Formats: sequence, structure tokens, C-alpha cells
Amino acid sequence: HAVYAGEQVPIGPGERLLLYTDGIQEAGNAHREQFSVARLTDIVQRESAWTLRTVVDNIFTAVQAHAEGASQPDDMTVVMIERKWSPSPKP
Repeated sequence: HAVYAGEQVPIGPGERLLLYTDGIQEAGNAHREQFSVARLTDIVQRESAWTLRTVVDNIFTAVQAHAEGASQPDDMTVVMIERKWSPSPKP
């Protein structure tokens, strides 16, 4: 039985939140090099103007290219959300 701490993180209008499993950053290639958080961060920052779907698709494309066909022992999941609106001020 695992116990996890909870935390609230506000997401402002126009901001995005990326959630991913460790299989993304730990995806390896034949040289035992991991994909890494740095590569993931680079994709997300470089493509900040793209749609969420495009960013997620490009993450998986980059991971597959990095892996060079090597099988991966872990699952790979990416979820990205974006807050589009701001609540109206109350009178």
C-alpha cells in the first residue's frame, strides 16, 4: 500500500501542464542512452505555439527516433492539458 502526498498547482489561462510516465524519459537506445528530461523539455519549449496534439505526437516521434527500434520495457504515457479561459470577475 503506497501513500502519496497531494499538491495543488494553479494553471493560469494559456498555460499548459505536461504529465508523463517514466517510460518516456527512460526510453533507451542500443547505446543505453536514455531519452532524458532535457530532451523532453526541449521539445515542449521549442513547440510551445503548436497544438497539444502536435506536441504530444512530436514527443512520441522523438522518443521512437531516439530508441532506434530498440524495444522498451516500460509503458509510455503522455497527457498534456491547457487552460484556455479565465473566469469572469464577480461584480
